[in-house]
Amino acid sequence: MNLHHFRIAVTDLFLARSCSGCSALGTLLCPLCQAALLPRPGVHEFLVHSGLQWLPTAYSGAYQGVLRRVLYTYKDHHIPELADQLSPLLAAAISAVRDHAGAGPLIRVVPVPSRRAAIRRRGFDPVHQLLRSMERRQLGSHGVIAPWLQDLRGSGASKRLDRSSRLQASSAAFVATPDVVAGTDVIVVDDIITTGSTISEAARTLEKAGCQVRGVAAIAHTL
Repeated sequence: MNLHHFRIAVTDLFLARSCSGCSALGTLLCPLCQAALLPRPGVHEFLVHSGLQWLPTAYSGAYQGVLRRVLYTYKDHHIPELADQLSPLLAAAISAVRDHAGAGPLIRVVPVPSRRAAIRRRGFDPVHQLLRSMERRQLGSHGVIAPWLQDLRGSGASKRLDRSSRLQASSAAFVATPDVVAGTDVIVVDDIITTGSTISEAARTLEKAGCQVRGVAAIAHTL
């Protein structure tokens, strides 16, 4: 056990934590739930529409069971330590899209930013935290992280909206930052893809800025 994992274990014991996947006492994530989070990446479908093309989309699991409970705890119970458990799933999905597109290891990885109100409420941006964990743990040649999107959305929640309402709410949701490099190949990443409306708008924004979006990657996709 390295020092990082020792500190987590001591914190779990001190805070009387329960497993985020099954509620077993004494640990943030028990061995059985850790095993359930093994990445199973693949370019499953062409789910996300951008302009006149369909983008190859990879995710490492369905948003159900242990993965759903862990993602929910990570984001909405404000436990950023779970990023180390979830980041391998995002790294695997990014690699799957990169290989499918035939892109090199220096492709830019552009995260979809959270709503500003959500960041204030949670105290962190979940996708940025996942990417920082990937960098810190050196999870393969996943690409160069490029935070080239700025969020313009209001504080309204979108969880209960249908696809049509989400598409309308996502319209003009982002603006490209001034440091975007036109002509660059990029992969757009998020934690969960539901209807695909938000990540589609992110892809369109980058394309308008001159980027070539080669695909989309996420940890999970809803059924």
